[in-house]
Amino acid sequence: MEIDIKKLYIVFWPKHGYEKVDVFNGRPNTLGSLRLLFLGGGQPKDIEGIYTTKVEAQKSAEKIYKNFNIKR
Repeated sequence: MEIDIKKLYIVFWPKHGYEKVDVFNGRPNTLGSLRLLFLGGGQPKDIEGIYTTKVEAQKSAEKIYKNFNIKR
């Protein structure tokens, strides 16, 4: 399997008041958008995981939704 690092899927740890889209919005990210996240004050601890496929990210996000009762 070939990994395309130009397309990444980021899943975030939930914070108080987060909704589903705040944890995982389903859209791909790039290394550039990840850079901007950190320049804007984002912290590595805010990220649950960075995935190479949408399927992997969605599975992880679903676990978070269940464990943290995230609004859908």
